[in-house]
Amino acid sequence: VDPLPGQFDEKGHFSVGQPDRLLAHFSTCREVGATPHVIIATGLHPDLLLTANDVKDRPSLMGMIPSGVFGPKDWTKFQSYCAAYFEYVLVAQHFTNAEFEVANEPDIGGSFSPVPPKPGNGSQALYEAYFNLYRNVALAAQAFENDHPGLRVRLGGPAIAWAFTFRYGDFNWTERFLRDCGAGKVKLDFIGVHFYGNISSLHGSYPSNYPSFDEMLKKTLDWRDQYTPGVPLCLTEWGASYHTSNEPQSVVNGNPIGAAWTAAFLNAMLEGGVDAALY
Repeated sequence: VDPLPGQFDEKGHFSVGQPDRLLAHFSTCREVGATPHVIIATGLHPDLLLTANDVKDRPSLMGMIPSGVFGPKDWTKFQSYCAAYFEYVLVAQHFTNAEFEVANEPDIGGSFSPVPPKPGNGSQALYEAYFNLYRNVALAAQAFENDHPGLRVRLGGPAIAWAFTFRYGDFNWTERFLRDCGAGKVKLDFIGVHFYGNISSLHGSYPSNYPSFDEMLKKTLDWRDQYTPGVPLCLTEWGASYHTSNEPQSVVNGNPIGAAWTAAFLNAMLEGGVDAALY
């Protein structure tokens, strides 16, 4: 549901409008007693988008046409937008236990970059764009907490596809993200990663392009303990298959095979020592 509708005033402060889609999700959360898990910074408010006119004013971007989402062109206003988002969810909507996760699988392109062209999947340039984005959201969260004693913004990342940079890319994003958060003392309340059963096996029982779930889990927990000790690891997106269409490869998500895989996955989580909630 990001970006939220609303407007910036002359001082750069953002006021949230009427986010009907977000409110519909919140209504469901209230009905079933669920804790909202909000994916933030997947899009940009129009006032923060880099436009063709902005590109014309930058000689280094000569000839570049921003086809897609690039920006933000003002980080101060972006942080104000994030603060307004936190205020709206935690205060106005009274979801003081809500959680926020920054972007969605940025290692395979599910985020935005400051300027065109967009870097390749798994690349160092793409990682640097994401980490700067995460750091700015974290700064906004810290400032919000300072201004609202007693309220906590539960913030997580990197929300990555996880397996991809174990095999491809310039380096492993999981390790680098945890190292950078630890070294820079960047706010990180949970580590969010994604895994699907059609990516690789749980226990290495068959060959794959990617390591098994067990292998990736062990390495991630080792990095967590080294760089950000005590921060819980959360599987914030998972399932038997990442396919969600009406095609045959999606059927496993709703049949007895998928149910059996889910039971095996939960058991693998327990055996692997994951110490946090599974979403």
